[in-house]
Amino acid sequence: MPRTQLKIFRRFILEKVKDFHLKKLIRGKAVLILGGGPSAAELETIPENVLFMTCNRCPKILLQKNINRRIDLYTSSRFNVREEYLDETKQILSRLGADVFLFDDSGLAKKQFRGTYKKYIELNHTDNRCLNSLISPLVPADIQGKSSKRWTSTGVLLLQMALFYKAAEIYLAGMDLDAKPYAFGGKSMHYEGWHQDIDHAFIQIASKKFSHVYSAAAKSPIIRYFRYKPLPFNH
Repeated sequence: MPRTQLKIFRRFILEKVKDFHLKKLIRGKAVLILGGGPSAAELETIPENVLFMTCNRCPKILLQKNINRRIDLYTSSRFNVREEYLDETKQILSRLGADVFLFDDSGLAKKQFRGTYKKYIELNHTDNRCLNSLISPLVPADIQGKSSKRWTSTGVLLLQMALFYKAAEIYLAGMDLDAKPYAFGGKSMHYEGWHQDIDHAFIQIASKKFSHVYSAAAKSPIIRYFRYKPLPFNH
């Protein structure tokens, strides 16, 4: 089989594997997505009865707030596991643990983070299959605006996954669009130029199409789009 066909076939198989596991993980669940915005400071605890998804350097927030909660699904862009943040991220994930680790470099990240996750699934962050489905009949170029990237930020990608794989309810904390500073410290060097417009456009579209997305943070600016609803706790 020619190399080009092999690559296409491999990508097809990887998508099927990803779909199988993520559908099983997410479908019918209440989901919490933790981003790095300032409203993450409102988070006091994470109920065991919600599926917990987060990304990039956001797990650092859990340690800062003494929330000892295993991560159900973690993903990161390459930018956030580069050498500058690699050791810190590995230490945090080693302490908290992740059931599913999604990343778009199967060789390097799989080896570097071995021992911090139960299941590794390869993900192409620039693949807009979820986004295309959710914004149809529009296409990413229609909502890109001045963003240099034609795909959303990692946190908004998690929202797309939760919607695409049919979560029952979706709660957002620290998903504050361009609000600053980051709850874990530091600042973005690229968000405004890379993702700001396309993130805003997707959030606006999602707020009109889906009524089961909520802000778990009462003071988050995202309540312009999704109403506030406290996290569900089983008593």
